[in-house]
Amino acid sequence: VLSDIAASFSKFGVLYGYAGNYEKALEYEKRALSSKGQIYPPDHPEIAVSYTTLGNPLSSLRRLPEALECQELALAIRKKTLPENDHLLAQTYNNLCLIHGYMHNYPKALEYQLLCLNIAEKTLPEGHIIFAIMYNNLGGVLSGLKEYDKSIVYEKKALDIFTKQNFLDYSSAATCNGNIAVNYIEMEEWEQALVYLREAIQISEQILLPDHPEYILFREHEQ
Repeated sequence: VLSDIAASFSKFGVLYGYAGNYEKALEYEKRALSSKGQIYPPDHPEIAVSYTTLGNPLSSLRRLPEALECQELALAIRKKTLPENDHLLAQTYNNLCLIHGYMHNYPKALEYQLLCLNIAEKTLPEGHIIFAIMYNNLGGVLSGLKEYDKSIVYEKKALDIFTKQNFLDYSSAATCNGNIAVNYIEMEEWEQALVYLREAIQISEQILLPDHPEYILFREHEQ
């Protein structure tokens, strides 16, 4: 019965997270972890799941040291209990990459994203949408490291996968084009930057309102 209660708390937490109510999501994820702590040992995989889902709203709230601690606790358990190429390990590496990126600790973010990519390359078919997400993350990290040429390579890989999906992910395609443009701006390659910036604006005009922050940002770069 207690396990069912914990599962319900976690479901509510996830739903509040999807709704953008991160404080409420955090409240329910804490209750889920507390319930699980009464029925599972500290190194049980279910405890790792709760640390992961607890870290997500903390990350969204930019309570980054706390989010980092949760994901590191999840990683420690998963390293003990899962095969080295398990997708849940990849998930945790990706979460750690994002948090370190938010903290501008780009070398550590790069380390975790490469670990995540290594698992994906061993377990997923080429061209899987997950690769586009990882390439986009890698592009962001490399841009943070000021390795703009390498960032462009990965952003273009991500863009290629996004545009080949049966249902084009317009938002992600616009973001990739924008990221590529920003990298070219940093490299002072203005003509190339303008090509990708205009593509980002053209896509954004189809899916975003004129007052959307991302659309405004693309327009500002164009000027």
